[in-house]
Amino acid sequence: MKANRTVYSLFNMEDTQKYNLSGIEDPEYLRGWMLKAIGKNIRNLRLKRKMTQEQVAEMAGINPKYLGEIERGEKNPTVVVIQKLSVVLNAPICELLTTRGCPRFDKELIAEIAKLLDGQKEPDQRKALRLLRVFFE
Repeated sequence: MKANRTVYSLFNMEDTQKYNLSGIEDPEYLRGWMLKAIGKNIRNLRLKRKMTQEQVAEMAGINPKYLGEIERGEKNPTVVVIQKLSVVLNAPICELLTTRGCPRFDKELIAEIAKLLDGQKEPDQRKALRLLRVFFE
């Protein structure tokens, strides 16, 4: 069950309920489901950018056949490959790995953060900004 909790932490509760992952005890089924979701995200981003598998694969430095296998959920890409694909597709890594999208800043949130940082010492502001970048990138 511990392995399943790790998998569930990648998704929010809505995803768990929507896809009814809560009762699944088979880690291989979950692995396959996740690989298909990641592959679908990569394929959708590639098509949205009107790119071929060959173009993306060449720019990412991977074999086009391997990219096709990733998109079909047949291969488990490494973190390095995911990072390369995120750069080529000009998308944050979280957009490749999640079914719920990435956090987005809106003007109100930016204003609130600016207000909280206003008056703080510059080193503290820089630390806070580094933390926010790591969290939201």
